Amino acid sequence: MPNRPKAPQRRQLREIAPDALPHHDVIERVRVRPGVIVDDRLEHARIDHSVLDGVTVRGGGAEELMLRHVELAQCDWANVIADGSSWTACHIDGCKLTGAHLNRCSVKDSVFSSCRADFLQLQDARLQRVVFAQCDLRQAFFNGTQMPGTVFDGCDLTGADFSRAVIAGADLRRSRIEEIRVSPEQLRDVIVTPDQALYLAGLLGLDIREA
Repeated sequence: MPNRPKAPQRRQLREIAPDALPHHDVIERVRVRPGVIVDDRLEHARIDHSVLDGVTVRGGGAEELMLRHVELAQCDWANVIADGSSWTACHIDGCKLTGAHLNRCSVKDSVFSSCRADFLQLQDARLQRVVFAQCDLRQAFFNGTQMPGTVFDGCDLTGADFSRAVIAGADLRRSRIEEIRVSPEQLRDVIVTPDQALYLAGLLGLDIREA
């Protein structure tokens, strides 16, 4: 599993409140204190080498937001619209992403850990060297996403939709996969346990019997 991205040292960051973030601008080396963002100041913004602690986004969008070397800790971004966003070397820890829209986004060298992300929309996106660890991804939508080699470590993927997704080399061994939506041709080189293989065979309609 890839190492967790290295977060900036908080003592080296300038502290600001969420409502002090500039609109649609470049934000570097800050720690954003807990609070609520209620407008669209994150749209088209770029945040570099920063930490967002307990930041809630309500009523505003974050489309085409760019994050590089950023840690999101205990943030509530449920139902946020962040389509077309870019996440590079980020750690998203303990965040609420229920129903968030991350469609057509790019995620590289990043880790999502202990996140509630049921009904997450991550469609037609591109994931490279991404890990989901101990995340609730029930009923998540990965339709059409390029995500070869993605690691799902201890996640709940019940009912997740992988239709048209490229998942070759993905590791599902320690995750729940009941009722996932996937086609036989997508499963080439996917890493599963023997029990999961039997479950997938049944899910795909194979009639498995003793000789």
